[in-house]
Amino acid sequence: MASGHGRADYLLYVDKRVVGVIESKPVGTTLAGVEWQSATHADGLRPEVRLKALTHDGRLPFVFEASGIETWFTNGFDPDARARRLFSFPRPEALAQLIRDADADPAHPTWRAKVRTLPPLDTTGLRPAQIEAVRGVERSLVEQRFDRSLIQMATGAGKTYTAVTQAYRLLEYGGFRRILFLVDRINLAKQTLAEFQNYRTPGDGRRPPTDPGDGRRHQPHHRGQRGRPGLRHGRGSYSWHTSTRRTGRRP
Repeated sequence: MASGHGRADYLLYVDKRVVGVIESKPVGTTLAGVEWQSATHADGLRPEVRLKALTHDGRLPFVFEASGIETWFTNGFDPDARARRLFSFPRPEALAQLIRDADADPAHPTWRAKVRTLPPLDTTGLRPAQIEAVRGVERSLVEQRFDRSLIQMATGAGKTYTAVTQAYRLLEYGGFRRILFLVDRINLAKQTLAEFQNYRTPGDGRRPPTDPGDGRRHQPHHRGQRGRPGLRHGRGSYSWHTSTRRTGRRP
């Protein structure tokens, strides 16, 4: 580190380039109180090191604080970047993908940037409550004031179709790669799978193809299992799929 920027606990390398810094603290340390330290390290590279590093706006893009049981991460490519708690430390290939995304679209390098420029919602065939729900979720994603969003709709109001519409927009325009749709009843899994399979994309009315990996749709087939319909986006195509898990009790 340059003079006045302290000493980093760890430098993070991806593809032989310095891309981030890790501030390590003992178990029990409140990590929110040490964020300033890692931020200081992120923009404190010596000139000879900076030449071999990946920087964004003059600083390392990836900043971590970790205590062994807790990890916080700041993605410098995000607009209004701030520390967020992670479930686990990212794999090198995940960080490499973030870098590739930023190189491919510097103006909108992350999904948090992309959701700020989503196209207007095509309201054809949508009910007023569905329109309000989709716009509300997207507004929440843009504002980033909360970690979670909740849609509460009455029975028969079209919750599943609303979710499919939202999933399509986030995958097509919002930089999302996969979305988990979780249900706790096998009949709901079948109902949801049907909604995904019958969904017609706005504008051209096309029906997304099946999974290109094996050419077929996976149906939940065991009684007592929990179905998890999901939607994946890859290389310009979508695929609907479900996975199931045996359980020894009724959900």
